[in-house]
Amino acid sequence: MWNPESSRITGVIDFGGSCLGDPAYDFAGILSSYGRHFFDMCISLCPNDSELSDRANFYKSTFALQEALHGIENDDKQAFESGIKGFR
Repeated sequence: MWNPESSRITGVIDFGGSCLGDPAYDFAGILSSYGRHFFDMCISLCPNDSELSDRANFYKSTFALQEALHGIENDDKQAFESGIKGFR
């Protein structure tokens, strides 16, 4: 969500994973999808940004394995191959 008056992001809507959890996981998605520059701009606005950043980087590092696991669990060879390719 964007507030044009203050030129600030005021929230992120993502109902696919709605639950209480670690905001670092959401930042990992930002890092993975939009890159380091945008991630750094966003994370710098948060308290404890270095701790949050460390956790976000960890979560991002698990995305490929999660995709491979999804492929195994759902008999999706393409998802498995996509997720595991960096580990071969």
